Amino acid sequence: MSTINVRFDEDTTLRFVKLYRDQRLLWDKGHESYNKRADRLNAYRRIVDEMAIDKLGVSEVVSKIKSIRSTYQQEVQKIRASAQSDKRDADAASPYVPRVQWFPIMDAMIGGSEVDRFCPSPSADGKTVSRFLPVNAYLLM
Repeated sequence: MSTINVRFDEDTTLRFVKLYRDQRLLWDKGHESYNKRADRLNAYRRIVDEMAIDKLGVSEVVSKIKSIRSTYQQEVQKIRASAQSDKRDADAASPYVPRVQWFPIMDAMIGGSEVDRFCPSPSADGKTVSRFLPVNAYLLM
C-alpha cells in the first residue's frame, strides 16, 4: 500500500490537528486503547471520514500525523535555540514564536507546553505569562 502525498493548506491542517486531538488514543500513551491496533485503525478511519478529502486514506493520515509531529519538533528546536541565544545575547531579537496555527494545540497535546518552558513572555507587572491559552483550553477547542 503506497502513500499518496496529499497537501493541506493551513486551515485544513488546523482542522486535521483538531480531529487528531479528538482521537486521544492516537497520541495519549496513557489511554487504555493506545496499544490496541483495531481501535487505532478505527480512530484513523474516523479522521479520514471527517476530513472527506479525495485520496486521503488511513496510510495518508498516519503519514500526515508523522509529518506534523516532525514539524512540531522542528518548531520546538527553534524555540529552544532562540531561548539559548537570548540568554547569551541580551540584544538578541525577541524569542522565536511558531507561526503555524496548529502549534499551540499540538504543544498542549504532546509537548507539555514547550513554549511556556522555553519562551515565557513577561507581563507589564514583571510576572511571567504564557503567550498561549492554558493547556486545557486547547483540548476544549
